[in-house]
Amino acid sequence: METRLKLSLVALLCSFFSTQSFAQKNLISDQKEIISTAAQVFTTAMEEGGDLDLLAKENNFTGAYVIDITIRNKGEVASVFVVNRDGGSIEVQNMLTDYIKEMKMGFKMPKNKSYKFRYQFNFNK
Repeated sequence: METRLKLSLVALLCSFFSTQSFAQKNLISDQKEIISTAAQVFTTAMEEGGDLDLLAKENNFTGAYVIDITIRNKGEVASVFVVNRDGGSIEVQNMLTDYIKEMKMGFKMPKNKSYKFRYQFNFNK
């Protein structure tokens, strides 16, 4: 009886620690891979049913926006700069940049490194 209790406790602890290791974010250290993975996050959000697609439909987004995005540390957005706006409005531009600033990339990057890339958000469908 005591042996079964010990084995059950050990099995429970092992399963707890194994699920903790799966919950950690992946560390990406290659610059090109970081930028392509971050761009893919935005592409997914822009697809039908994605977060940005739903926000755009709710608020009738129009126009195309070329935006420089800087990410750092744990995939957090450090800065957003609108390079070009074709159509649309300042209100839509501000809602879009505010939303981007709150996004998380879902992966870790090397500490004290930041990466800047340009992405075009097109809401003219």
